[in-house]
Amino acid sequence: MLVCSLAVGAILFAADKTSAQALSKLNVSGTFTYQLPDTISGNVTTSKTKTVKFNNKSIIAALNASDMFLAAAGISSIPAKSTLIMDDNNNIIVTNKSGFSVNLTDLGFATLSEADLTVSSGTYDDTTFAEKDKGIGTICTVFITDGATDETDIVISGLTQHTYSASKVNASGVHSVKSSGSVTGSGVGLFEGNDAVVQGKLTGSGSGKETVFD
Repeated sequence: MLVCSLAVGAILFAADKTSAQALSKLNVSGTFTYQLPDTISGNVTTSKTKTVKFNNKSIIAALNASDMFLAAAGISSIPAKSTLIMDDNNNIIVTNKSGFSVNLTDLGFATLSEADLTVSSGTYDDTTFAEKDKGIGTICTVFITDGATDETDIVISGLTQHTYSASKVNASGVHSVKSSGSVTGSGVGLFEGNDAVVQGKLTGSGSGKETVFD
């Protein structure tokens, strides 16, 4: 089974690779487009839509404005300069450099689903454990919600892309790994309680050390 995994130390969006716990920085961006009420002038009815952008900053602001999220997390607010990351168990986490951390996936406010299929090309040396890999997959779904009364839900389903590289293992059984990946697509979401077409992208990248053997 191939999964959407944006974790450093494993091929992004693919399983069957041993990795240590690692963190990948996430960026989520895109737009909500929703229907405005029709306006009528004489015999003419005019329909319009409105498009609103989102990114990491607006996602964190929406969580901060949600009493339901703050209560579930047991906090008064998410600190300034916090960001979104993912671990190699597909948990989406909001955190900062001062030690603040809330696991959005554990609380039900964010998920990343499994991909249906991933295909890739590359090379792997089973003597040195050096590896290069690049591929695509479909379909993976990203879900992030603020859980507010007038709920905002980001839903992005679509194509995945990944790259992964690993150096030759050293005498201690450790090598350097680098990975990046993305999910690009659309979905049916909500913006402040309004049904919305979501178009967006999630990207993740990082590098680290992986222990292959002791």
